[in-house]
Amino acid sequence: MQTPLPFDPGTEAFPPLTSILVEGRDGATFLNGQFTCDVTVLPDGHWQWGGYCSPKGRLLATFRIGRLADTWVLQLPATLATDFVTRLRRFVLRAKVTFTELGTRCAAGRAPSAPAAGKIRRVGDHCVWGLGEGRAAVDMPPDPAPTTSPFPEWSVDIALGAPWILSATAEAFVPQMVDLDRQGGVSFSKGCYPGQEVVARARYLGEVKRHLLRLTLPTGTPAAPGDTVSGADDRPVGTVLLADQGNASADVLAVVDLEASRNQALRVGPAGVILAVRVAQDD
Repeated sequence: MQTPLPFDPGTEAFPPLTSILVEGRDGATFLNGQFTCDVTVLPDGHWQWGGYCSPKGRLLATFRIGRLADTWVLQLPATLATDFVTRLRRFVLRAKVTFTELGTRCAAGRAPSAPAAGKIRRVGDHCVWGLGEGRAAVDMPPDPAPTTSPFPEWSVDIALGAPWILSATAEAFVPQMVDLDRQGGVSFSKGCYPGQEVVARARYLGEVKRHLLRLTLPTGTPAAPGDTVSGADDRPVGTVLLADQGNASADVLAVVDLEASRNQALRVGPAGVILAVRVAQDD
């Protein structure tokens, strides 16, 4: 019997991250036939980015996936987790693979004992994900105690250019638009997966003009996933992916037309003039 997944979805702007444990002798083969990344080449104790696409090649979700011996751990926003697992279970058929909730609370920040970037380790009943530069994300087991901030460190992932998909942006982007390929989350040499033909066509025909940028907004400017980024002529040129309002200024990850970002004053909302534009992968 497969374990039910009683997720606490949190809020859309700042959902907690949750993890799914995938087990079974057919786990690697099954996951490889569903995801954009090639899980079969992932070494034990390492993690990588991956994506789950619709048949039209649009991202339903992005995730970190780590290998721990013969099991796999997927970390993703809890607001997407129930639908994510439900979709996967439709295709299990006779494959020997099960899904179990690992945790619905996550604390991120710098940790002196954090694993190196791209590595994952199990510590008791939780996992530590190495994010780089001494940063780590720790997936905690379910905690009955109330919490007002299930995942307060979105600023860490925004600083790292993490390509998280939330409910407001599901099915809005092909993987290259959020730079999932640059993050190592897309394999163009493995077998088929849902949307694979669309993703490959976008790569080889050079059709993707929008990419991930990190923006800085003035203090107090509201921004949320799914908000429109406009040019000086009010023409939509992009979409907010993630937004962190906790700093003196608002740090935002957005998928933006690169030509527009070079030639126009961008804004989010009627008064949200953007102070800085930085290519997320260059920082």
